[in-house]
Amino acid sequence: MKKILFIIGFLFVSLAASSQSLSNDVNTIEKRYGKIVNTETNKKIHKNDLKLMLDEESYSTYIRGRGQHIASIPLWCYTGSSAALATASFIMANKMKNATANNSSEEFSNGLGFAIYYAGGILLSLEAVVFAIPSTILTICSNRNLNEVVENYNPNTSDITLNFGATNNGIGLTLNF
Repeated sequence: MKKILFIIGFLFVSLAASSQSLSNDVNTIEKRYGKIVNTETNKKIHKNDLKLMLDEESYSTYIRGRGQHIASIPLWCYTGSSAALATASFIMANKMKNATANNSSEEFSNGLGFAIYYAGGILLSLEAVVFAIPSTILTICSNRNLNEVVENYNPNTSDITLNFGATNNGIGLTLNF
């Protein structure tokens, strides 16, 4: 009876021990939407966990890339809102121009409105371009930095070589990966 209980207990402990993961190592990571995620679970890896996973240089590159990504978001929002306002201003200028052509009694006020809306549209268009340039630069730099972190962390599996040379059994082709 003791042997049976010992065997059942041993099987239970061995099954319970093998069912749990003993390490929380992340095999591969990838960049998605400005964040670093675990490719197996598709969950974002927290900054404190990345600090433990990455070496100092890669972690500082990650912090720089993440900061650039966050800084580019309001610039893109401002660029988009300026472009939308410029479009609305040009539409209003066009409506004022059409109203001037159809109604000659309010020609001066409609002409002044056309000029104001048109000038506003030009200024907002220039503003959109001015803010699009740094937001584009920040986005490109952020992507480059985060891709560098991913490339440095992930194992390099593309180093497959085919050689002709000595093997353990003689001379022949060797495939190394």
